[in-house]
Amino acid sequence: MNDRNFSARIPTILSKAVELTTRSPRKVHKKSHQDHVTDIDTAIDRLLSDELPKIADVPVLSEERVADAPASLDTYWMIDPLDGTANLIAGLPFYAVSVALVDPLGPRLAAVVSCTDGNIWSAQRDQGATFNGRPVSMPKSPQSELIVLSTGLIDWLQSYPIAYKSVRSVGKIRNLGSQALHLCGAAMGHFAAVASREARVWDEAAGGLIVREAGGEWQSAADTADWTKPGALMEADQNSVAGHPASTDIMMRMLGPAFAIES
Repeated sequence: MNDRNFSARIPTILSKAVELTTRSPRKVHKKSHQDHVTDIDTAIDRLLSDELPKIADVPVLSEERVADAPASLDTYWMIDPLDGTANLIAGLPFYAVSVALVDPLGPRLAAVVSCTDGNIWSAQRDQGATFNGRPVSMPKSPQSELIVLSTGLIDWLQSYPIAYKSVRSVGKIRNLGSQALHLCGAAMGHFAAVASREARVWDEAAGGLIVREAGGEWQSAADTADWTKPGALMEADQNSVAGHPASTDIMMRMLGPAFAIES
């Protein structure tokens, strides 16, 4: 596959996905506690499953079809049809579609679209990242004092006040409900760091590559995982920290004990 084909064709595919989010959900199904899927999620899943193989004819693995993930696969698409479903249901304008092409080395191509404004971030491994087609480069020093923590980490910090104070010394805590957009925000310098205990690989594969290609760091359990084993990869927590290099090492040291706890 010619990677330029990805850059040329992915905006059209993502625009089609965004169009599907312009109406209110007609069906909402509860997958687990505070985790829902709507008919919009499944419609985008079907769209991407049809369109992405036209760019690279490999299997499309999805958050909505984890049980179908094969044990072994060299190259595949990893998608989150709608990252931020709870926001969509609530009418909050912060949700995204996330796609990544994965090979044995990890994410190779990535794109994330913000559904409410159409902004697109994309990246190619070792070729840099872009925002609406223009190169993205992280600031030399952190420009933001905002850090994003997942709800799992916030819950953990309630029992560890010293760790909480340490984290607060780095910045103010936020969680806006879409890990893909959190990571894209880190790539732009809007957040000093983004950390999650419970995010899954479909939440981060695209955004993580975008952060790295913008000059940031993305550290996660996937660093030591076998990307050719997607079945196992999709079942594991990410235990991740991403953002400006000056912030991520500090955050990883502070949050390491939380990541060491078995889910």
